[in-house]
Amino acid sequence: MMMNSPRKIAAALAGTPLAGLPVGHGPRGTIMIQDIDTGSLLDSWRAAHALLPVTGRWPILVDDYLGDLQDFEPYRDPDTPTKRELADLDRIARMIDPWPHFFRGKTDEPVTADHVPFLAKGSFSTVDLREEVQANVPPTADEATLERWIYDCVRSDPKLTAQVVDGFARRYVSTDVWFTPDNVVMLLLPTDFGWLAPNWSSFHDALGYEDQLAGALWQWQDQWDARLVANWGTMLQFVVHRPPKPGDQAGALAGQIKAIATSLAGRRWELAIVLPHGDAWFIHSRP
Repeated sequence: MMMNSPRKIAAALAGTPLAGLPVGHGPRGTIMIQDIDTGSLLDSWRAAHALLPVTGRWPILVDDYLGDLQDFEPYRDPDTPTKRELADLDRIARMIDPWPHFFRGKTDEPVTADHVPFLAKGSFSTVDLREEVQANVPPTADEATLERWIYDCVRSDPKLTAQVVDGFARRYVSTDVWFTPDNVVMLLLPTDFGWLAPNWSSFHDALGYEDQLAGALWQWQDQWDARLVANWGTMLQFVVHRPPKPGDQAGALAGQIKAIATSLAGRRWELAIVLPHGDAWFIHSRP
């Protein structure tokens, strides 16, 4: 059973980092926890997530930089989704193929000669395979084929792999440098399915395509146990409990993440190298 009483949820938070914080009704059937300590965001989220069997509500951290959420009237929103509506949203997320939307604009045209050196040189590492690429990869190769060749070349060499992991992992597959807004609230969604979060919290690269983002999140949680922690509007942050294995799994996942994270610096092959070594994801897509 899902808890709908802010008072009961506040009582359930006793003994956690969220104890004593203001708890009230939020937009569209959410329960909102205010005054979240920005110095312990992940601990706060984990505390709320641990109570998922009790509350029946998935927690998500959101940026309230305008203060609009904290000014929300403290009564239950009449736009709260019904059980049938929630079931329909879940059914769509599980059935939809989200990737045609996120891979839009991608082509299988050969990589231009001036772009090859850019892809063959690491962005946050000293790896430089420009000569090897020119000697071994045909000029007709498209970007995905070229990046996969570089990825396989790097992962077959422990020294090159270590260079990429040392230079890249901390940025994108750990929580060390996660973004922290100045004003954060936690929304407890009226569902225990984290992949439905786009229906309450918008993300730049999926505006108007919330079903597609929900479909991607469902696939990631199903395959990698990637749990959405925060949506800052242009950034998504996840904790990951079942990272992909090196090879096809990491290569394909890196392509998916880069398709959504349009502002994520670095090469696809670098991301593929570090994904098996991390327990968190950072996704960035800004206008």
